[in-house]
Amino acid sequence: MRYLDPKNDVAFKKIFADENHKEILIHFLNNILDLDSPIKEVTLLSWDQLPKIKDLKETSLDVKAKDEKDREFIIEMQVEKQKDFMNRALYYTAKNYSRQIKKSEFYTPKEVLLGCDQLNPVIFLWILDFNLFNWEDFLTQHYIINQQTWNRDIKQIELNFVELPKFNKTDKQCENLTDKWIYFMKNAEDLKFIPENIKTKEIKTAYEISEQYGWTEWELELYEARDRAVAAQKDKMNTAREEWREKSTNKKSNEYNVNSWKRS
Repeated sequence: MRYLDPKNDVAFKKIFADENHKEILIHFLNNILDLDSPIKEVTLLSWDQLPKIKDLKETSLDVKAKDEKDREFIIEMQVEKQKDFMNRALYYTAKNYSRQIKKSEFYTPKEVLLGCDQLNPVIFLWILDFNLFNWEDFLTQHYIINQQTWNRDIKQIELNFVELPKFNKTDKQCENLTDKWIYFMKNAEDLKFIPENIKTKEIKTAYEISEQYGWTEWELELYEARDRAVAAQKDKMNTAREEWREKSTNKKSNEYNVNSWKRS
């Protein structure tokens, strides 16, 4: 293996939340999100907050940033499919939007209440290693839309989803920058060389950062610990499913035996 997996939370944070390479995050967001205006500059809000290994299991390693317009961007990698994922996504979105103000402050967007840092747009990007929606598009944007006019009158909250399993293009089929970023996210760990069609500096740098030879021993240990934590969580959930199936099967079997005895 030459490149580490960008889907690993630790690798994702190292690539996209590096204070010395903020241009990578800017380029990534500008080409993944359908923004009214492109991002020119970002301030990273959590780039130096990698946890200790003992705390890694329960830690969500999302990337948070603000641009020059005070729009807040939150990017999270989700590997394991969860039954209540959408509820958690909505809750997390609302929580991050509401925490911008304290009790008794004005509920007024900044562009209306001039001179006061109040409620600013919060834009979420979830990168999923599983399918969530029943349609073929691997990249979808979810807005609050007026059902009568189809206008997007409320622009303060936005949710975007990338479903990696739905992206099946080869490196040669990736023509635009969005495709090349998604290809990197899905396939980097299986590659030995940077694809020939990658000419963009920011994407090249992302590949170079993900090369395992450039990682410190502590960073590799943290990366591997995250992999173990995810694997343990998957095993726990699979075990719970199997136990539930076994109980359901036994219950049906018992009910059948009881009913058979009654009939006899």
